[in-house]
Amino acid sequence: MSGLVEQELLRARWRRALDAVALDRTDRDDFASRGLAARLKIVSAQLLLLPCDPEATNLVLDDALSNWLQARQSLPLDRITVTLPANPRRTAHALALADTYDQTWDSYLALHRSGAIEYGLGNRGGWDGVDRERNAVRIITLTPIIARVWAVLHLAAELAQQRELSGPYQLTVGVQSTQGALLGSLGEGWAEPGDYQNHVSPCREDHLLWHLEFDTLPDQTTARDIAYSVGDRLEDAWGVPQRRYLAHRGGYENELDPRRVN
Repeated sequence: MSGLVEQELLRARWRRALDAVALDRTDRDDFASRGLAARLKIVSAQLLLLPCDPEATNLVLDDALSNWLQARQSLPLDRITVTLPANPRRTAHALALADTYDQTWDSYLALHRSGAIEYGLGNRGGWDGVDRERNAVRIITLTPIIARVWAVLHLAAELAQQRELSGPYQLTVGVQSTQGALLGSLGEGWAEPGDYQNHVSPCREDHLLWHLEFDTLPDQTTARDIAYSVGDRLEDAWGVPQRRYLAHRGGYENELDPRRVN
């Protein structure tokens, strides 16, 4: 079997997994809203890291794995710390940590039996705000999304060492309802959407969707670079050449601003 055929078979498995959670294409009415995302009060950004066979059973969803996940609710990554959702939940196909007080979730992180890792940012990825003229507008949170891409890759690398998972891998980033929205939660020194100095135009795309593939899980530095590349794509979608997820001044200049992460 040729390498090209093997690659297409691999992508076919990934497409089936993406179809199940409505992250395969942006022209769907239910884009990014199926699977565990259906439990969210607000759908904003969805992250999904798939292993080479998302249809296999690679993990036993036992107490040991649940304890391992709960022990990582606060993830230090260089000079930032990503706070994961707090409440453990079990579902038919995954162990989850969810921010919730009832049957609906504000955000969640899930480990699937296949070894896939899913992050639904919910109200951490977007909310209703105002623009510089005080008009109501949807805000997509730039820094929190980038930080959670980094966190997912970091968790996956730790999990692979514990459970002997193997690549290749595909990372999907989907952001729902971006048309007319603005990017917020920017680094220090950049004007937020409600500031008079912010002249960035709204996004023109209905939704955003990217798939990134890599043979092995990245180390810490490469994981950060991949997360930053997602930030670059987000900025490009708004037509912004600057990289506003990096602080423009202050003690965190040219780094992710930890005060915008959570």
